[in-house]
Amino acid sequence: MKNWEGEYQVVRWGVVLNVEVAKAAKEQGLDPRGNASPIPMRYAPKLDAVFDGRCTQTIRKSCKFEAGQRRWVFEWSGKPYRSKWGRRMLVEIVSVGRVEMGEHAMCFKWADGRDLLRCTWESTQADILAVKDHIDPPTGVALRNVLKGLNK
Repeated sequence: MKNWEGEYQVVRWGVVLNVEVAKAAKEQGLDPRGNASPIPMRYAPKLDAVFDGRCTQTIRKSCKFEAGQRRWVFEWSGKPYRSKWGRRMLVEIVSVGRVEMGEHAMCFKWADGRDLLRCTWESTQADILAVKDHIDPPTGVALRNVLKGLNK
């Protein structure tokens, strides 16, 4: 079992193209499977907000994203990794922040790794991050629990 604690990225994007079905993407000369590093979405309370443009960020336990990259954001049509892609959209990553997540607190980092801001899960800063990520309920503690559930 993976440990959920560690370094995450807060990835924010702008929509380049919202594509409901693969056929529409192909008609526009785009490969609907896009590129080697797509961004799958599977947190149900957030899906509609992502695809209607209200949510433009994700928090990921990987460090493979960079500003300027284009990626396909998509949802699974059924069981993750065992079903086809459902809704999808092409996005361009506009910013990436580093955050160290732990059981009791999180620490936002500068690009060189120095601490920028340390806060507990019960803080206003954690609540704001949860609101922007469409966590239900929109609190830092709920965000921690979602990250634990998705990254165990």
